[in-house]
Amino acid sequence: MDRTEAVRRFVSDRVQAQAQKRKRPIDRLSDDLNLLETGLFDSLGFVELIVSIEEEFGVEVDFGAMDPETFTTLGGIINCALSNGPTAGDMQ
Repeated sequence: MDRTEAVRRFVSDRVQAQAQKRKRPIDRLSDDLNLLETGLFDSLGFVELIVSIEEEFGVEVDFGAMDPETFTTLGGIINCALSNGPTAGDMQ
């Protein structure tokens, strides 16, 4: 599995788990699914999702560099994780 597939699967699995937890079934995960507007995540849950991505893939998400129109979408989060390389401590 390449990095793109791994990130997509990781994030999608967490979104699906959150949907089940909140009893909000999702028929289809699309890149424009807004995780906050749908009520799947609150602000704390969203930050926890970002931290789990950072830890899993050794990236550091720069919130200032994220597009404010899309950063709360499934595709926006995936793209951000893919565009950030490993953190300095993980490049050993």
